Amino acid sequence: MQKNTKIMMATTAILTVLGVGIYLLTQEDSNALVKTNNIGNDAIIKDNSNLKNIVSNNKNKSLKKIKQNDYYSHYNPKLTNLENWKLWLNNLKNGDSSYNNFEKRIADILRSLPAGDNIFYSDIYDLFLHDTPSGPKKLIISILGSAATKESAELLYKLIDDGLLESGHKYGFSSVERAARGAIRRFANQKWVYGKPNHHVAKVMEKNWQGLQNIMLYHATADSLAYIGEDSSLDLFFDEFLSVTDPIKIKILNQSVKNFTRGHNNPQIKDKLKHHLGSFKKNDERSRIQRQVSGLLLATTGDARDKEAVLRWAQEAPGTDAEQAREFFIAMFEYDSREDSDLISKHISRERINSPLIRQVIEEEIANTNNRQQAYEKEMQRQDRLYNNNWK
Repeated sequence: MQKNTKIMMATTAILTVLGVGIYLLTQEDSNALVKTNNIGNDAIIKDNSNLKNIVSNNKNKSLKKIKQNDYYSHYNPKLTNLENWKLWLNNLKNGDSSYNNFEKRIADILRSLPAGDNIFYSDIYDLFLHDTPSGPKKLIISILGSAATKESAELLYKLIDDGLLESGHKYGFSSVERAARGAIRRFANQKWVYGKPNHHVAKVMEKNWQGLQNIMLYHATADSLAYIGEDSSLDLFFDEFLSVTDPIKIKILNQSVKNFTRGHNNPQIKDKLKHHLGSFKKNDERSRIQRQVSGLLLATTGDARDKEAVLRWAQEAPGTDAEQAREFFIAMFEYDSREDSDLISKHISRERINSPLIRQVIEEEIANTNNRQQAYEKEMQRQDRLYNNNWK
């Protein structure tokens, strides 16, 4: 019994000594972190020795993986954003790019930076000048797209223009180029996130679009420009339709321009399209392109009032652009809509369309649509009968 008591007392003494030691060590580490956090951003920028001390003193502490909400975080809340950023860059250069939580924080930081503040952007550009692995490059590009600021867009296009992305070929199949395509698309997605067009980013894309040699990034920029839907971007599309001769780019233009009216959420663009459609009295090449693009877009919006505008155009300009009108009316029936057939039939019955050629095309399309609709209904009835028979 006495022997056991001595053992217990000795064990208690050892644990007490260990506890005091651990407390003192922890307190010392905490004080060091607090002192580090007091170093301001200006001090870090002006005195590189301070930065080196931060990296060496806190590297293991701040970058130790801590499990949080089922993912790992390298973000240390006791350090400033700039200090965390510098530590993060240091590890990126060493090939560690698993910073999911801080990636989201950096996008928010870039989005809230004052205009012209290029501390972070100059670091990013420097990363691409050096032999940085493609993983960190893709991560950085993703952050630029998520930030969706004027400055982040300018930096991305500068990286593209300076040839600092890992290049596949003119169609752009490298993983870094695909990351850039995703970032450009995210520039436009901010319209959906924040409920308003991203005017500043649109201006940057307009400035850089026409000179892009990389077909994949040309396509992504065209899609995003049309989706944001600035009036100036529509004018730029008309310029491209007039000047582009590359058949691949022409196909891209025809596809991307539809984003201007996608979602029925841009009444200003629709008004401008109706204005261009009404310029049928001008016979120059630009006006013809404007009519062609405007008519096709309005014909395929799904909005009856937009299609009424196309019908009025056909009434007011009989015999002048019959072939164009034919394209518009065929486009109206793209989705085999019975409502479209009824709408146009009403116009024909009122004899509001005077051109015999256009009337013939419309009547043929109405008949084709009705036939397709009847065939569809018969097929549905046949499948219903088969289904019912199987369950008898």
